[in-house]
Amino acid sequence: MRVLVYTYGTRGDVQPYLALAHALAARGHHAVLSAPALYADLAAGYGVEFAPRDDAIIRMYLEDPEVQYTMAYQGSGDPGYRKRGRRASTRLRRTLRTRLPKMLQDTSAAAAGGADLVVAGYYQWELGQHVAEHLGVPLVMTSLWPNCVPTRYYASELVPFGMRLPEPLCRLSYLPMRNFQVGRRIVDEWRENTLGLPRRRGRHNRMRTPTGERVPFLHGFSPLVVPPASDWRGEVHTTGFWRLPPAGDWTPPAELTGFLDGDTPTVFVGFGSLLSRDAAETGRIIRDAVAGAGVRAVVRRDKNIDATLLGPDVLLVDEAPYDWLFPRMDAVVHGGGVGTVNDALAAGVPQVPIPHTSEQEAWCRRVHELGVATAPVRQRDLTADGLAAALRAATRDQAMTAAAGRLGSRIQAEDGAGTAARALESMVREPAPVR
Repeated sequence: MRVLVYTYGTRGDVQPYLALAHALAARGHHAVLSAPALYADLAAGYGVEFAPRDDAIIRMYLEDPEVQYTMAYQGSGDPGYRKRGRRASTRLRRTLRTRLPKMLQDTSAAAAGGADLVVAGYYQWELGQHVAEHLGVPLVMTSLWPNCVPTRYYASELVPFGMRLPEPLCRLSYLPMRNFQVGRRIVDEWRENTLGLPRRRGRHNRMRTPTGERVPFLHGFSPLVVPPASDWRGEVHTTGFWRLPPAGDWTPPAELTGFLDGDTPTVFVGFGSLLSRDAAETGRIIRDAVAGAGVRAVVRRDKNIDATLLGPDVLLVDEAPYDWLFPRMDAVVHGGGVGTVNDALAAGVPQVPIPHTSEQEAWCRRVHELGVATAPVRQRDLTADGLAAALRAATRDQAMTAAAGRLGSRIQAEDGAGTAARALESMVREPAPVR
């Protein structure tokens, strides 16, 4: 079958869907990944057909300092937030107004070859819904977070950090994400003029098909990390994390293998695509924390980190597959992106989570609750002393190390992407081709 997979976001949002497309292709299906254009080379490296879409919106999140500041300092009480937040909001609205039509054109162009099934990722639920209706094929919605399918047992992961809700309010906490829509007027025009669909009642209800049935839902995270709620219906499947196969042709540079050859605890430090501090401050924090904790650090090279300030116990790396690197670390410092959390869990090593956004905070809170990570600290609140204390805890706490190892062994045994591919096959009642 031909499966059209839509996703949008940073690399951490896109890579799991590439893993899903790769798993479908491995089972003999024709999978097409439609994602921001800047990830074309990533898809090509795994031999997955790629349908690029305009990436101006996601580049704003990755490159615009006002937008990154707003995401980091929302709810912090920072005196400059209101003024800078207004500027960021104006820029985002302007970019959305001018670039969304192009992204919608790319969305429909990706469907020009037809499909037997449409899979819609995070932020793509409504667009995928319209494309599936246009093609007359089933839609499957997906998420890498438990943020859309309501349950009375726990609140949406988008609830502000640390907030606990009583059971009657838990289900209500999912309404913002389920009803979140961007550029409705522009999307309606695209739906009618490009896709040729009628302005029917319920066209924005992403949880229902045009004929009123519930849309099947795949959760791309591990049930060991977020157990499925007992009140989720049968059309909701929690499959395990969607991970790419190991990069078998990668050879570590001699400088890296030499750096790892020693008795001093070694940690990885990488804050992900989003960072709210200036490069010099971040460099000093890493340098002083590494020295204060008595560890060595492998740091992912990043424009947000001033490499000249890092010191002799730090090695900068341009690129290293996490499935190779993380198992060789004593702890992993990360920004809480779902992909990196997944890789650190599978590696079975303690984590030091330093989240940037509320979504990242949710995952960081969860791994801390599981006993495999230190308490999360927002990037905006990070200090050298605080990071040093967390590094000492992560590299010396034997109970945390043992818990991370046990959970990692169980997560490695999961085949999340393969399980999801088999679930998709069952949803269209088409078995995988015999190979």
